[in-house]
Amino acid sequence: MSIATSGSTVYALSQNAGLDVLLGYDLSKQDPSSLALQPNVFDFLNPLTVPPSSIVSIAASGSMIYALSQNSAFDVLLGYDLSKQDPSSLALQPNVFDFLNPLTVPPSSLVSIAASGSTVYALSQNAAFDVLLGYDLSKQDPSSLALQPNVFDFLNIYQLPTDSIVSIAASGSTVYALSQNAAFNALLGYDLSNQDPSSLALQPDLQKFLNIDGLPTSSIVGIALEGSTVSAVPLPGGLPLAALGLLTLFATSKFRLFPLTGQRQNV
Repeated sequence: MSIATSGSTVYALSQNAGLDVLLGYDLSKQDPSSLALQPNVFDFLNPLTVPPSSIVSIAASGSMIYALSQNSAFDVLLGYDLSKQDPSSLALQPNVFDFLNPLTVPPSSLVSIAASGSTVYALSQNAAFDVLLGYDLSKQDPSSLALQPNVFDFLNIYQLPTDSIVSIAASGSTVYALSQNAAFNALLGYDLSNQDPSSLALQPDLQKFLNIDGLPTSSIVGIALEGSTVSAVPLPGGLPLAALGLLTLFATSKFRLFPLTGQRQNV
């Protein structure tokens, strides 16, 4: 399960053993009297491109939707430009299809992707480390058989368990990570433009616990980020969302929204 955002639209990956479906919910076009969000995008992802149910994470940037397809032998990045799809087709066709360099990190160690501009970020994880990789798609060698990372950094998560990060998101030069276990949900932010080049690991300049109002602690399954305004929509239970002109974090537990004030917390 994975979500992504671009503009006022939240995208979700629906998946079972036979199909992968991309749903899009434009929050600016929802019925405020409805108890549930209605999708305005509903498209199958081409099942002939990669094995069904192999997609583990999605990301969005502009009109591009990226998907990470994975098995024990390879990691493949697919890109679907929603502005260039054939409306008569029953499935979205990828215009990006690239292997991720298997020599950089172990295959199948990638757990989440995020996108900002032309860069796609991937989180590689095992019991010993969390590594952030960044692939600038505008600077790749077209003759190469695999994408080469231009960002490769360990994440310093201080007292948090090493393999507790379940999702990443990106906006501008900052990458956010959701750290989760049975006791807490913590949000970390790493500003890549403000790191010490002599450090062996990225240092978070934001670290906050998420208050999810009585929902189960581990009910958040993914995060996504968008820097534009989100229009007011109701949540189940009648709690309205004020329009947010500030940086807004989307954390999915029924699309609950956590606004970030933009003020950084020293840790």
